[in-house]
Amino acid sequence: TEISDVAARVLQSETSDEFLRIASNCEFWQHWLRESHAEAFAELQSVFSQERERLEDQFPGLDQAYLERAKAMDDDQKRR
Repeated sequence: TEISDVAARVLQSETSDEFLRIASNCEFWQHWLRESHAEAFAELQSVFSQERERLEDQFPGLDQAYLERAKAMDDDQKRR
């Protein structure tokens, strides 16, 4: 039927790369995803932070300005 065809096209478009690209740049969807999948985002953030800290430990010569900027970026990411 026509309704079934339309429904199938809508579902297909919702999983397209184009839709995902647009949705990933939309503040509403970012907020919804972060709330709906808070545990997964927290885990990803934890892994990212641990990897960044290990990388910094490998390069002890990094100056304080770099470390402060990296921390500011982490803090900004957590607020998003």
